[in-house]
Amino acid sequence: MDWCLWDVASFGTAAAVHELFQNRSGSDSNNPKHKTNMRGSGSLPVNEKFTIRKIGLQFDNQVALADVFALTDSAYVEIVVSDRIVCELPLIAIVDRNSYNGAIELASAAAQAAIGRPGDGYGFREPIELSGGDSFSVRITQTTVLSAAEDVRVNLYGDLVTG
Repeated sequence: MDWCLWDVASFGTAAAVHELFQNRSGSDSNNPKHKTNMRGSGSLPVNEKFTIRKIGLQFDNQVALADVFALTDSAYVEIVVSDRIVCELPLIAIVDRNSYNGAIELASAAAQAAIGRPGDGYGFREPIELSGGDSFSVRITQTTVLSAAEDVRVNLYGDLVTG
């Protein structure tokens, strides 16, 4: 069936590495359904298989404009399956639809800049296969300092087989 797995990273005001999809949805108060729908802790249940066809990223709707540019210009993403990096992408390549469509910033009465970074995520020519029980994560390396803490959601779109 068509499925979307999602998880949220809380980017802070210091550079860090964020490991996503490591906690099962509902496993504690930090992992409610609206933050993650991960089906296991760092892996899928053994009777499931997920084929990743596309990855997307959505910013919190309160993100500061300067932070959007700082992250998309410097952060990068790795998909890790069974302790092996199977994909590396700059963060800007996975910006998803409806996540950040643009802004107008007035620098002075005489100068303004119109900025837009619409996207549709990143689709894989060769899908990434996740078998139940295999460890996996999406690792985001935040190399820059943000002005405030921001939530960033990563969506994995694909096909889920259960049972």
